[in-house]
Amino acid sequence: MVGQWITETQARKLAADARLRATTESQTTPGRMTKDQISGMVSAITGLMTALRYASAADKAEIYAGLGLHLTCHPGPGPERSQHGPM
Repeated sequence: MVGQWITETQARKLAADARLRATTESQTTPGRMTKDQISGMVSAITGLMTALRYASAADKAEIYAGLGLHLTCHPGPGPERSQHGPM
């Protein structure tokens, strides 16, 4: 439970960092990320993927909302289809 909370918190931080960077980049010329920043982002994304794999539907919905995403599922005959995109 604590591990999932940590992962979700890291995901929220990653999303906030991305929003901040997008705002800052629109005002200045973007620079390259450092190796530590890239490593941290990869770790956060990997942790988020793990949390999503084992999260309940309600937790997944909260994580997606925190990232500014929505998921629409289209069940029916044949393969299940879904759409996702920014909110």
